[in-house]
Amino acid sequence: MAAGILILMLLLTIGFLGTFIASHLKIPHSVLLVLVGVAAGIMVQGRSNEYTVFFASHFPEIILFILLPPLIFEAAYDLDYPSFRRDIFPISALAVVALLVSTVLVGYGLHWIFNLALLPSLTFGALISATDPVAVVALFKEVGAPRRLSTLVEGESLLNDGTAIVLFRLLMLATVGQQLGTHQLGLVGWGILQFLLVTFGGVLVGLVIAFITSFLLRLTVTSAAAQLGLTVVAAYTSFLAADHFFQVSGVIATMTVGLYLGRRARLELNADALSGMRHVWQFLALTANILVFFAVGLIVDPGQVIQSLHFIPLTLAIVYGARTFSVLTTTLFVEKLGVAKPIGLAYQTVLIWGGLRGGLALGLVLTLPENFPHKKLFVALAVSVVFATLFINALSTKRVLSLLKLDKLTATEMSFFSKTVELVRDAVFQPLIAASQKGALSGQLVQEQRKKFTSAVESFLSRPLPSDIQSTVLDKSVDVGFKTSSMILRERNYYDLRLQEGALSKEGYLELVASVSRRLESFGVGGVAALQNQQLEFPEHLPFSEQLWGIFGRQQSLLLHRLTIRLETLLHLRFAIEESVADISDDTTLEINKRWKESVDSHIQDFYQIYPHYAAIVQAQFISNATRARSEKSLRALFDIGIISPSVFAKANAAFTEVYRTSFYEAQQLVRPSAVYLLARVPLFNLLPRVALRTLADSMKSRVLHSDQILCKSGEMADSMFLVLAGILETKDSVAPEPHGKTRLLTGDYTEVKYLLKAQPRDRTLVSTGTTEVLELKQNHFNRVLDEYPTLRNQIFSQS
Repeated sequence: MAAGILILMLLLTIGFLGTFIASHLKIPHSVLLVLVGVAAGIMVQGRSNEYTVFFASHFPEIILFILLPPLIFEAAYDLDYPSFRRDIFPISALAVVALLVSTVLVGYGLHWIFNLALLPSLTFGALISATDPVAVVALFKEVGAPRRLSTLVEGESLLNDGTAIVLFRLLMLATVGQQLGTHQLGLVGWGILQFLLVTFGGVLVGLVIAFITSFLLRLTVTSAAAQLGLTVVAAYTSFLAADHFFQVSGVIATMTVGLYLGRRARLELNADALSGMRHVWQFLALTANILVFFAVGLIVDPGQVIQSLHFIPLTLAIVYGARTFSVLTTTLFVEKLGVAKPIGLAYQTVLIWGGLRGGLALGLVLTLPENFPHKKLFVALAVSVVFATLFINALSTKRVLSLLKLDKLTATEMSFFSKTVELVRDAVFQPLIAASQKGALSGQLVQEQRKKFTSAVESFLSRPLPSDIQSTVLDKSVDVGFKTSSMILRERNYYDLRLQEGALSKEGYLELVASVSRRLESFGVGGVAALQNQQLEFPEHLPFSEQLWGIFGRQQSLLLHRLTIRLETLLHLRFAIEESVADISDDTTLEINKRWKESVDSHIQDFYQIYPHYAAIVQAQFISNATRARSEKSLRALFDIGIISPSVFAKANAAFTEVYRTSFYEAQQLVRPSAVYLLARVPLFNLLPRVALRTLADSMKSRVLHSDQILCKSGEMADSMFLVLAGILETKDSVAPEPHGKTRLLTGDYTEVKYLLKAQPRDRTLVSTGTTEVLELKQNHFNRVLDEYPTLRNQIFSQS
């Protein structure tokens, strides 16, 4: 056992170091691992059979139950979901239709050319048609291949793994006589039914595991390690539960969990777990790939391959031909349906040539029963196809991308690249230039290095930049597009940060991110012009059912929760739009930003008018949530860097929690507040007993104003103050600085109290912005109450 573990650690060490060696040799990492695996296999087979027997007997289970789940989960988690969703029809067609076509062509090809039995040949066709894009996708990232091409290749491989396993098992069962009946039409019908059950059963199991995991992640939100561990458990549990207990597709179940958590990662994981997910799962996927490709080399039987040499050339021709025909016909079919953007010939070529085969094909072929027809031949052929695609396709894909010019930047991308280089260069050299101006550095050396910077970039591209970026002004449309897209992406980054801090709810985050996605899609289709005509769309009213709950008082907390989310969404949108143009001076971009801000302000105004009785409490809860999130983050930062001790941290945290609990309780009083409660909020009345406040409340008169109705005018003599019971008052024609910067008075706010102490001209005009209800307190009523408390009268007037 110890020797086996030691050998495993040695293989992993070689594999991890292989990432460095492969990059220097400029070959795919998987190719290097297979070469080393074959060499290690030859040495092990020559000296001892213990480990080769172990790999040969347990390789299928190792692949399917240990190494495959992390590979599937990592690929699904990292998949660009918006791009995947846009191309879901061509990806699904390639993963299902193209795989079925390839299976039929390979199966019938082997049947007709080599006179092999049909069902076993179709079974081989299913297992050999599943693609493995590990080497190709790594190459795509290296050369900067188009995003859509990467999504098509990754998405097809992700889905067709599940399709291939389901189809393989159905055909294998049919071959060994476990199908329902022997009639071909009955067999086909049974196969289609089983395929649907296994596929959608896998989706169902994956969704159940995903929802359970989501619940558990919320329970462990304070522990990044626990959350990361739960994602690992979810990946393996979904696969094993689906495959072993429910006899449905484990690959599709794990893929469903990975897609779900990848889509909702920012909502379910805390900041530390979110940043660690990529590293943890890249490590697990890398480890799995190392073991897969090493094992491939270790289980290869050179003698068996040599005995099958006369089958290999034609088999390769059949497999390559089937891949070509299936991709071309499937993409043509999708294009004719018009359900997705056309896939050009260059992309089709890469899809064909990038259809590598890997460990899944070998794992499946080894799971065939010992008495399965032609098993030894199929193992040799599977090994040959895997090796051919790795050593021919993988090593030449970069050249294919270059010939098709898919590694080149378009004219627009080149302009964006030029702008990027300019921004990066300025950020790098501005501090150095400033230092040279102060005599700390040689100005001549700094300028020389600055010129070399641009020259090095041009040399890397093997062509000059559009112009000398030291002095050029880019094409106006490109420059505006760059700044506008930057503005939108900064807005998105603002939401990510606020969510991590806890200042933005998950519901609000989803709504705001959806708004960003809509604008980015419009920008991608119509450029800046599309954004100039696009409005920010948010529903003004809550669903009628939720309003009814609030009216009847059954679920007032739910109504308040929804209203708070609506207001926080609008306010964070306003803050993000404001911050997104902090250093942008382009007129077009600023004009778009200005229109968006005006649109948000209009939505906020409508919100306060539609829900006048809830405006104050919703604001109070928003402010409380925002300050709580920021204070907790600040407190945690002080603790993490060791400025405060655990005792101080615990006490401060408890104190903040009590403050927020109290403020939340007080905010509840702002729902249809009483006159006594509103008076108690005015500092002038703090000295008055409760009975005096009730007397004042009884003397106050209610006034209801319609939209744009004037409550009071600047300059008129005043002997009363107003408290806002519901609605909004807006300041007009102010002749004095607004107290606390107020230009609007909302529920719970009040006008200045100085008019109760001495009649004098008003400083501002107040106008209702919608239906508004106010309470008016007259000076004579106030004095009448104070006459009953002469001591308090003296204190109030002395403090005023």
